[in-house]
Amino acid sequence: MKECRTTRYGGRVVQCPKCGLIKTVYNACNQRGCPICYKRNQKLWEHRVLESLLNTNHFHLVFSIPQVFTAVWLRHKKEFMNAFFECVKRAIATISGDYGVTPGCVAVFQSHGRGMAYKPHIHCALTAGGLDENGKWVPLGSIAYTRLAKVVQEYLIKELLRKEIDTRELPEQHEINNREWTVYSTYYQDSAEKIIGYLSYTANGVVINLNQDIEEDLVKGTMRFTENHAGKQVSTELLKTTFVERYCNHIPPPHTVTVRYYGLYSNQYSSKLEELQKEFPIDIDYEDEELVDHCPECHTPMDIIKTLEPYEVVMSYEDFCNHDPPENMKKLTVIGPAFF
Repeated sequence: MKECRTTRYGGRVVQCPKCGLIKTVYNACNQRGCPICYKRNQKLWEHRVLESLLNTNHFHLVFSIPQVFTAVWLRHKKEFMNAFFECVKRAIATISGDYGVTPGCVAVFQSHGRGMAYKPHIHCALTAGGLDENGKWVPLGSIAYTRLAKVVQEYLIKELLRKEIDTRELPEQHEINNREWTVYSTYYQDSAEKIIGYLSYTANGVVINLNQDIEEDLVKGTMRFTENHAGKQVSTELLKTTFVERYCNHIPPPHTVTVRYYGLYSNQYSSKLEELQKEFPIDIDYEDEELVDHCPECHTPMDIIKTLEPYEVVMSYEDFCNHDPPENMKKLTVIGPAFF
């Protein structure tokens, strides 16, 4: 991540077709957790997910578990995530059995809470309706959230044992606060765009925005940062070692899948979903500054005039001009190097 947006990963030279400005843009590292290039990956992930959803009402569900399981997650991240997802999958499946419909669900694992604290939980964008046995769309007025929470409570330890986690590493029953098995719900009309937009911020393991207020205290050896929670600005101060430790722990391990699709949104129902998308189409605007290089002067989309290999450096704009350029082309902007 330290070499993100530097010559390490190559890049491109782009030119504005309107004002002639030339600039060099170095490529992103695309590492999970990178706070420098996450915005582009965030938008790409958001558009990719929204393409597969229905433009219909959705529930935003948050599956929370007792805090005592955090230690298990820290020691066995991949196994824990797989077990937790399996429990949520079982919980979503109960909706089909209880209401006689098959909904669509996108589930996203998150590991952080306020102040980058460790708090494993799963967000779900769940359609407020589904297909019945006759293939007809049936809306859902409400669902039994407590029943969903009880399914996760019943199966989490069983699934962790199935992942071959030693029973001695699991919490004892008397250590578990049963009131922390919860499912929070919010209802969204028309689409899941707001839900997916919110989840896109952390889908790639980024838990802090470099544009937010971050202050380093050299005397105390601390980092102070501010976050927005429920419309309120909340400040957190951590030792540097704690700050780095928490940030790194929130980056998903290699080869772990942090997003799962169930019901109508799974591959099993791909043909049915295509038919439903004609009935519930969603319109996505792909023109975004994070996906296209825009001119910083006139905001026109820029054209690529040269691709750069790793460590290749552009010295001056004359390399791209066979004749004297107009005055407005005598501007050269180099983007980079960036640092973490």
